[in-house]
This record gives sequence, C-alpha cells and structure tokens, in this order.
Amino acid sequence: MISGVAVVGMRAATPTEAASKAPHPAGYSAALDIFPVDPPCFYADTFGAPRAGGRHHEGVDIIAARNKPIYAVRSGRISEKYYSPTLSGNAIAITTPQGDRFYYGHLDHYAPGMAIGVSVKTGEVIGYVGSTGDTVVPHVHFEVHPHGGKAVDPTPYVAEVDRCGYKGPRLPAITTTTVKATTTTTIRRSTTTTTHPTTTTTIGRTTTTTEATTTTTVAGPLTPEPTNAVAYPVLASLVRPGITTRVQVSGIGPLPAGSNAVDLKLVASEAALAATVRLTDCVHPSSIDLAVASRAVATKLVVVAVPSDGRLCLTASKPVKLDVSVRQVWTSDHRRVTLIAPRVLFDSSRLRRRPSLSWTVSVAGVGVIPRSVRWVLVSLAGTATRAATVSFGACGRTPTLVTHVAAGQHLSVDGWVELTGTKVCIVSTTPTAVHLDTVGFA
Repeated sequence: MISGVAVVGMRAATPTEAASKAPHPAGYSAALDIFPVDPPCFYADTFGAPRAGGRHHEGVDIIAARNKPIYAVRSGRISEKYYSPTLSGNAIAITTPQGDRFYYGHLDHYAPGMAIGVSVKTGEVIGYVGSTGDTVVPHVHFEVHPHGGKAVDPTPYVAEVDRCGYKGPRLPAITTTTVKATTTTTIRRSTTTTTHPTTTTTIGRTTTTTEATTTTTVAGPLTPEPTNAVAYPVLASLVRPGITTRVQVSGIGPLPAGSNAVDLKLVASEAALAATVRLTDCVHPSSIDLAVASRAVATKLVVVAVPSDGRLCLTASKPVKLDVSVRQVWTSDHRRVTLIAPRVLFDSSRLRRRPSLSWTVSVAGVGVIPRSVRWVLVSLAGTATRAATVSFGACGRTPTLVTHVAAGQHLSVDGWVELTGTKVCIVSTTPTAVHLDTVGFA
C-alpha cells in the first residue's frame, strides 16, 4: 500500500482546468493535518465559480451549524484577523513556519485569545461557524495558499482529511511514496523492533529522503469497551480502492493530542461487492483487516497504537462506506480517557435566584463519573447580559479556562480540567447565566 502521505483519488482534468488548479495538493507542504470543523457538514467543489463584481470564488464553502468550533488545520501563527462587512465578515488566517497560509471567513466570533502573532497548534479552536459578511448561510469559507502564494483549489486538500462524507469529484493523484522507519512499540508490556525500506517521496521535481524513528509506549491492559460505549466520530466517508484515507484520532475535538493508543469502533457498510478494509498506522505494513460481505454491515472493535502525528490510514479492496469512532484513548502520561454521553452538571437557569458571580459544582462522583478521576472534559456555555470575564477550573487553583465575552454574546468554551478534589469553581466578573456539561473523564 502507499503510506506516509495520503493519496487522493481524482477525476481527469482538462488542460485548462489543470492549469487553473495547479499545483495539485497530494504530498505538498500545504496539506492539512485535520479537517476545519466537526461533522455533520457539507461541501462541494466551487473553486473558480463567478461571484459579484467580476470576482471568482477562491475557496471552498463548508456548510455547518452556527457556533460550531472551527479548528486550526495546521500549527502556525495568526497572520490576519479583521472584519469586512461586504465580503468575508469576521476573517482569520494562519501562516505556518513553512509559509503556507490558511484563510477562514464568515466566522460568528473568534475564540478567546486569538490575535495577530499568537501561536496556535493543530486542532486548537480559533473561532466559531457563522454567517457574517456577504452571506446568510452559516458556513466556513476556507482557502489554501501554498507558500503564501495565490489561492489554489482547496477542495482536494479538505477531501484528504474529509469528515463530511464528501463524494464529489477529485483531482488526479500525483504522489508516489515508499517508507523506511525503525519503530519501537511497547504494548501490553511487550517490545518489538521493525525495519522497513528507504523512504523516497517524489513530488514534481522535488525528491526528499526521510528516515524516521518512532517510540510508542502504552501502559496497562488495552481492551475495547462494551459495544454500547459512547464514541466520538472521526470519519464517515466512502473509502475507495487505490486511495489511502487518513483519519485523525488524537488532537481533535475532545480527543487529547499526544495519545498513543485508541479504542476504535469500525463499521463498514454499503459495499456493492464483498470487500476488505485495511487499517494501518500509515508507516508499517502490519495491518488490521475487516471483511464485509456484499450489501452487509460489518463491525470491529479494536485497540491500536497511534503514531506521534495522531493519524491512522485506511484502504479498501472495493468501494465501501466506513464509519470510524473513538471510544477510549490512552495518553502518553498513562491516562485512560473515557468518553460519555453529555451530562448536565449545572444549569443556573434552573435556579430561582438571579444569575450570580460564582458557583461551586461537583463533577467527580456524579453519575457514571468515579470520585477517583483527576481529569474531566467539560463544556461551559452561557449568555452574558453585560460584558464579563468568566474563569473556570479546579477550586483553589489557577483557572484552567478563562474567556472574555461581550454584552449579549454567547459564551462557549470547552477543555480538559485537572481536579484537586471533586469540585470545580466558576467565577464571573458580572452576573452571567451558565450551563456546564461533561462529556469525558480520565
């Protein structure tokens, strides 16, 4: 199989189209690490479509629900942040250390702390889906500028890490890759070392040779959860023969970055012919296979080690619909993250008294959350009648999450909180109604 760099299957392009859409994305430095938003979502290839005033569309419009978080697709610095009432509305751009630029438009509002020059990491929330500027439909206008140059068709870039179930046309794949790596993996207290052939990646006129050494350590027994465990979806897409689909299984949404093992649920369906789905770590030939009969549904629960970039690779012998979700995660500091159905911990709107300035909320030992947990994944939402600064975290410690919200603005922030006991404290500078949920613990 082709590994290391995802190869995107594409339609044949006319010479005019090929010239207008060059350079092709597969293997180029501007390839995305993760998808910009969470599903459900929708997009189509509209790059170059005519727009008012003689303009042409320079991005891809990803339709998603208002106020959904928007993620940094690569690590870099905020290079632009502005408002244009007649075009982009709230806009923001990230430029990577390699010079690649990723531009987002029509944001409802920015994530706290986003300012020009601020460093962001892959998967960090930079804003929220909206319809500001010249649009009425909530969506993200997303552009890709390799090496900071002119915009190129971003559809193949987002299709490479697709989470919307994209089935539209794609551009021809141009990358051929073979891989060499020396890997030491410790799982269930056993150690194996494997050596593979040399890595040579050829893209256009550039040839790069790479040798990689990866060490993965997973502590404790690794066993899948029962079949009714709550799962976080990371892929819902049609996997085609000859195409490697990369899926991000850590460092996205609630899944912590730096995870070194995941408990996956794979569901294969909609295969017109019997097919085999193959799961690998994108580097080594060893794989886990899932067979699915014609027009049947096949399910597999498996725990697999995760490379340092948090990605796994999937291929299929025949076209097959594949849903992949993560049920548990093991982190490098030996935490086991368990995802649960959203559970309301506190809702101030249910109180008879007016919004307050502070609350103390029990989180550990509530419902299915054991009292012994030391990390919880929480979501804090609310609406401020006046401008406020809301701080949140373990009681008696420096707040983990701090956000500033304008009068009448919706408050939405989530993240992992380390506990010192069983409770968390919420403090606001002005009376603010808040709603607190938890969706995971470790």
